[in-house]
Amino acid sequence: MPGAHPPEGRLRAPHPRAVGAGLRPGRRRARHQVTISCAEGYGGSDDVAIECKHGSWNEFDLDCKKNCEEYHFTDERKRDYQIAGNALIHDAKRKVSCQKGYGAVAGSPDAMRFYKETLRCINGAWEERTLQCSSCFDAPLEGPNGFWTGRVTEWQIYDHDGNPDTPDKRALRDVGTVRGGPTSFDCLYFASRPLECAKEENKEAQEFCRISCKTCEQALMKYKVKAVKKVVGDDVRNPDKWIRQKLRHWKGFENWITEDRRTKVAKRVKKDN
Repeated sequence: MPGAHPPEGRLRAPHPRAVGAGLRPGRRRARHQVTISCAEGYGGSDDVAIECKHGSWNEFDLDCKKNCEEYHFTDERKRDYQIAGNALIHDAKRKVSCQKGYGAVAGSPDAMRFYKETLRCINGAWEERTLQCSSCFDAPLEGPNGFWTGRVTEWQIYDHDGNPDTPDKRALRDVGTVRGGPTSFDCLYFASRPLECAKEENKEAQEFCRISCKTCEQALMKYKVKAVKKVVGDDVRNPDKWIRQKLRHWKGFENWITEDRRTKVAKRVKKDN
């Protein structure tokens, strides 16, 4: 109706937008309909259509929340992480995880266990990230990323409820040595025995216990090279061959001045008496 305005008592949205419904010419305006939606930069609530009947608008409830900006790393290197998710509206999620070959060095208990965590957009601000990833880490004692020597895992299908009518589940099970057994050693064991990492039977500890085995520099060089390697299919995930070529190049390098001086030094000739 002319001069009537939608009620604002139950509107929790700054600067809502009202779009009037079209009326064919020549018809009397017995009632008027508008659609109210969240303003630009806000979301989280569906549009609401209301009508003015006999001088009064329908009641409505529109709860709009501010959108978040794109998630950015402010204190860490972005290349150390993987980010999944695109939405920016309220309650949108970003799944942040460590890059392959990296591990968690700080974070919540779940972040340390799984090397990943989920962040939510709450009314214009992202939840604080606790996960910190690094190429220099020690694997946890348990969980999917847990390590001990001789550990072998494989995916198995199992009946989780004993009911033949329900589908079976798939889970990662340990099929190697038992954690805490006489031949299984975790990173805490190697922390006080770093020389044990050099033994052939404990060689895998150099990859998973980089702090305890003092192999951080070796891993850092490997994954720094990986970061600048051009992505070609899946080859970037295992650039060992390219690294070996670089190492051979660096090992064979000699300073040309030193090399030239060597050629100019006269050989001593033993004189006959």
